[in-house]
Amino acid sequence: MKTSRAALDRLLDPGNASVTLQTLPGIYVPFISPTPLQMIGGLKDFITCTDLQLEAYNRALEPKTLVPLSGGHFAPYEDEFELAGRAARDWFVGHLGTPAK
Repeated sequence: MKTSRAALDRLLDPGNASVTLQTLPGIYVPFISPTPLQMIGGLKDFITCTDLQLEAYNRALEPKTLVPLSGGHFAPYEDEFELAGRAARDWFVGHLGTPAK
């Protein structure tokens, strides 16, 4: 997306350093791999740009799971909550196990 590079240029402005660390999804990937990773994100996300999310996902080592949603940035919390929630639950159970009774 062309808008992503323009957004990236704005984020890399030294005056926006704290914002950059919060909004660039791939900045931490080298520090967490190969820790299990699941990314849930909207394919129409213009806040955390989709191409930057996918770039980060591609740099991550296995094990990793990608859950693409058709909506935007807030889709996991709103329109696609059930799909996102189910994927997150399954991932946590798979990597952390079921809760003790």
